[in-house]
Amino acid sequence: MELPDPEAGPGEVRIRVHAAAVNPTDTGLRSGGRAALLKDIPPPYVPGMDAAGILDQIGAGVSTDLQVGDRVMAIVVPHGSRGAYSEFVVVPAESVTRVPAGATDAEAATLPMNGLTTRQALDLLGVERVDHGVRSMEDPELVARLRDQQIPLTVCPLSNVALGVVPALGGHVLPGMLDAGLLATVNSDDPAYFGGYVDDNLAAVQREFGFDDKQLAGLARNSFDACFAPEADKARWKAEVDSWLAAGPSAQPS
Repeated sequence: MELPDPEAGPGEVRIRVHAAAVNPTDTGLRSGGRAALLKDIPPPYVPGMDAAGILDQIGAGVSTDLQVGDRVMAIVVPHGSRGAYSEFVVVPAESVTRVPAGATDAEAATLPMNGLTTRQALDLLGVERVDHGVRSMEDPELVARLRDQQIPLTVCPLSNVALGVVPALGGHVLPGMLDAGLLATVNSDDPAYFGGYVDDNLAAVQREFGFDDKQLAGLARNSFDACFAPEADKARWKAEVDSWLAAGPSAQPS
């Protein structure tokens, strides 16, 4: 359906959309599951809550360091025909930010709602552990927060490769997460589907990244810090790791 191109009003910007993500809310809209909520809004109904593309127009009164032509991504609140599944979409200027360096439009379109969900989980729910967390490395401010609060991240390297989060294990961000001081742990993720129990994941990252015994011991300590066991148990297990490390290679199984 052809609609008139929207214009950016005061406080708004317009994006020429290159990619849009698919969220559960979008599937609900497409299936008719939100019909009762839309009964007072005239059609057409255009879904889409995440968009990435080129900043095309800046409305009056907008204070931003973004410029027309910049690659941007945005959270979109669909209303009637104003959804991200469009050639152009107009959103409040505060809903837009730059695409992270190195990210494609398709990758960038998956970030806004996921990033907002992560921040709300931290701000509103006070979560004590985050599963996976590898995309946090694309947000320096979030990395700093995760590091300062030492919020555990349950990283699943082999699953990330199997699901295409990274093209190959050598491109995984785990070393960078550890270098950044994040409380990253190595885990398995549905091994029957994605391959690799915990020991398989540890062996794979050791081979790929050349982790030495000290680094492997650090990952083990992180896993105990991240678990919800009693503190006395966690202290005992970490002491066992320290004893293993102090004993040197002769104490380790061949």
